[in-house]
Amino acid sequence: MAFDTSDASVVPEPATIALLGIGLA
Repeated sequence: MAFDTSDASVVPEPATIALLGIGLA
């Protein structure tokens, strides 16, 4: 997964946020 500012600028989906949360947890 890419942690780029450009990715966050493209309206992150709830699923993506959830996956990122699980990955960081």
